[in-house]
Amino acid sequence: MTLATIDTVPVELARGRGGGGPAPTRIVVAYGFWIFLLSDIVMFSGLFAAYAVLSDQTAGGPAGRDLFNLRNVFTETMCLLLSSYTCGLGALSAERRTHGKIVLTP
Repeated sequence: MTLATIDTVPVELARGRGGGGPAPTRIVVAYGFWIFLLSDIVMFSGLFAAYAVLSDQTAGGPAGRDLFNLRNVFTETMCLLLSSYTCGLGALSAERRTHGKIVLTP
């Protein structure tokens, strides 16, 4: 009869089994960002797919071109994208602690 022995791993080396402690905040935030980004991709993919399928199915009602001024839609979309870009630059400047690029003085 042979007895099997179980080798124990020191707690410091037991990564993934609770021995290493919680993950650093930087890693948790990075994973959270990618999960958020992937969920947005799935949501917008569904919206674009629905638009592609239903864009010509108005049942005799007005189409999008009849309801919306496409020039205004384009202008508002560009304003939204530009403001998001500006907020992203502000967040990067705040993280780097370059306050001169964040605060605009008259």
